[in-house]
Amino acid sequence: MKKSLRNTLAITMGVGFTLILASCNSFCSVTDTSNFRYAYDPINTTFYSSKDAAYEDLLTEFQSSSGLSSDLLTLDELEFVDDEEGNVSYSENKEEFERRLFKSYNDNESLISINAGQLRASLKVNKEDENETTYYMYVGLNDLNIELFNNAQAQGYIVPSYSFINELDQKTLSLIVETANSQMTIIDSTINEGFSNLTFEDLYGYTSDELEEYKNLENGSEKSELLEKMQAEREEKSILANYGYLKHYSLTTDENGNETVDYYKNVNDWNNEIAEIIGVNSVMTNNFMNAYQTSLNNKVANVRTCITVEDGYYGNLTNDPLNNTVKIEGKAVDFWQGWGEAFTKHGFLEGLLVYPIAIGVENLSHAFGMNGWGQIGAVLLMTLIVRFLFMAVTFPSTLSQQKMSFLQPEIAKLQQKYPNSNTNEYDKQRFAQAQMALYKKHKVHPFMSLLVIVIQFPLFICVWNALQGSASLATDAVLGLNLSDSIWSVLSNFAGWPSQAGWWTALVLIILMSASQIVSMLLPQWLNKKRNKNVAKTVNSEAMNKSQRTMKITQWVMTIFVIFMGFTLPAAMGVYWFAGAIFSILQSLILHLVFIKRGVK
Repeated sequence: MKKSLRNTLAITMGVGFTLILASCNSFCSVTDTSNFRYAYDPINTTFYSSKDAAYEDLLTEFQSSSGLSSDLLTLDELEFVDDEEGNVSYSENKEEFERRLFKSYNDNESLISINAGQLRASLKVNKEDENETTYYMYVGLNDLNIELFNNAQAQGYIVPSYSFINELDQKTLSLIVETANSQMTIIDSTINEGFSNLTFEDLYGYTSDELEEYKNLENGSEKSELLEKMQAEREEKSILANYGYLKHYSLTTDENGNETVDYYKNVNDWNNEIAEIIGVNSVMTNNFMNAYQTSLNNKVANVRTCITVEDGYYGNLTNDPLNNTVKIEGKAVDFWQGWGEAFTKHGFLEGLLVYPIAIGVENLSHAFGMNGWGQIGAVLLMTLIVRFLFMAVTFPSTLSQQKMSFLQPEIAKLQQKYPNSNTNEYDKQRFAQAQMALYKKHKVHPFMSLLVIVIQFPLFICVWNALQGSASLATDAVLGLNLSDSIWSVLSNFAGWPSQAGWWTALVLIILMSASQIVSMLLPQWLNKKRNKNVAKTVNSEAMNKSQRTMKITQWVMTIFVIFMGFTLPAAMGVYWFAGAIFSILQSLILHLVFIKRGVK
């Protein structure tokens, strides 16, 4: 092949692969995306069934975040800071401290929340220290807002007041409660403006007693059973889990009747309403609002785990097993309808490969038990199906490749017959003619190997998107490893090491995947090595050596690329590549045995 033609093909393939990669779309619906937005930006308020439960939780979290022991940090050291009334300490004025910190939703204080602000503690960790160190913790703010507050202050932006956060939560909660109440699916009572009929169980699905019992239980079967029960109750009854998405969901209709979603309309409207009450300098300014929207958009930009066979809760977003899942709409009520919509709404490759592969993984995961190992079994079985289909399409090309490798001893004999093919034009032409005659005799097509490359890369992109889009693979874990996490993100996290099970699982997986990839690449060479060395090589062909070096370099580059991607992509791809490499090894062994027994034909 001429160099110019080879370069043209390489550029064309590179552009084509880039377009394929860029064209892969997410299957997340508007409601799915709104649910993910709420998961990253939930209602800031945390609710408790009593002040004692709130105090216990606050002290535990403060100790964890500051590293202070329980004998150093007590309620007497706590000081609450807000932006309206300043500081108040627990030891100096307990009643004022509680009035500012807590909000009660009924007369018997069976449902209270923490107002937004800061808890501070100034104390000496060691008696030898000359000065006290001040530790603080945001309360009444979700993780996204804590990050935004810190970044905004660092950049000199005006941050919203704590009063704004409280007012925003009240408006969000009003919409959630009113919608849940109107649909009569969760709360069968009239919720007045003060939410006096709202209960802890309405909000979270499970009861405060169950939560307290769960926290006090040691890890074991009893705690696992209670966790499973509470997760089911949350999914069935929690108004926050089921209706929280409304914070980021507002449909607008244009004059032609077309509906579009505005993820920030509610927050913008509430921001303007609150500004009229507490002033424009106490709400989200333009700078803060832009930072807020950019941060939330970035968090959901790469969310793809939305392909499901039925409505349900999926994912692994937080370290809290009670709140780490998100409600996702089913995409396969009718497979054929869903498959057709995949073509029309998302794209050709999404319809041809991404959707059916992902739905296959979903169905198999549910059939195998959805317990982590079920997802592993689904990926392994789907890998076999995909590889069999790939082999069926590319078998002539694969067979031609294997034959070329198997015919190396014959090529070596031709090198001996035309020893001057590198320098003599006549020998060069005769060698080329003899080589092509040998290929023609055994039905070898040298350029058919391109077919494998042309099909293999788009297939890789589609499988990647299918596994990334599968909601089931983002749920549950195998030996501590979640299949939606990248191996590198797990191996680079040494928290809890060396007892962290997921770290070792990720290490074993990447070792198995890497070793199998290398073996599958080198096996054809090993199998033919004995045949090649039996042929006396009396001439050193520079052209042949150069071709072999180029082939080896290409093989190693591709193998290293796969191993690198195995580190960076979801662990499910590592399982896929490991199983695919085992398939290739078996394929090479079978073809070699066939060639040995029957000869190359």
